Amino acid sequence: MSQVHRGRTSRIYDYLLGGKDHFAADRQAAQRLIAALPDAPYVDRDLTAVRQAQALLPAGGEVIAFEGDAREPGAILASPALAGVIDLARPVCLLLVSMLHFVTAAEADMIVGTFRERMVPGSYLVISQGHAGPVPREPVQDAYGSRVTLTGRAAAEIAAYFDGFDLVPPGLVPVGEWPAAQPGMPPPLEPASAVSPQAAMLAGVGRKVFPQRGG
Repeated sequence: MSQVHRGRTSRIYDYLLGGKDHFAADRQAAQRLIAALPDAPYVDRDLTAVRQAQALLPAGGEVIAFEGDAREPGAILASPALAGVIDLARPVCLLLVSMLHFVTAAEADMIVGTFRERMVPGSYLVISQGHAGPVPREPVQDAYGSRVTLTGRAAAEIAAYFDGFDLVPPGLVPVGEWPAAQPGMPPPLEPASAVSPQAAMLAGVGRKVFPQRGG
């Protein structure tokens, strides 16, 4: 099937961020994603990205965008904008996708720990992060530039983020093995390319477990 007839992640992101490099299939896939999300806040410290997202979203809708820094999770959790669409007393889904490797290891641990603590049982945690695997770090750092923090983590360290969560099959795996097809869900998006060892990105989805009742 021609690539212009199926949504692709990069072009869907382009559409959602106000770009022009996308096709009808990408716009349709983006609209399905928006429709599938109940109340969803998008948080970014890049004010330009936030404004672009706000321009695309209908006023008064259930999907919002506001400025915030993941390194200050307490401020995000206390935001009136968040409280307007998310009830933290109910299960939520938190997406920390392709961003934890752009902060230090200590910051990443703090970010995940703070959000994880506020999530009630039944909530879902979605993480994709750079893996400190066999790929040399220097070429990757050079590609981003010296001013960008880049922190790969061992698979065991990424897995530890899901402490207290049951990993959904296929578990913590290379990103190319996601999304797993589920009955009743839209068809998976076409991956940009086959996963190679140089991708060095792992992804997992976990559901927070309910406390066991005493006998």
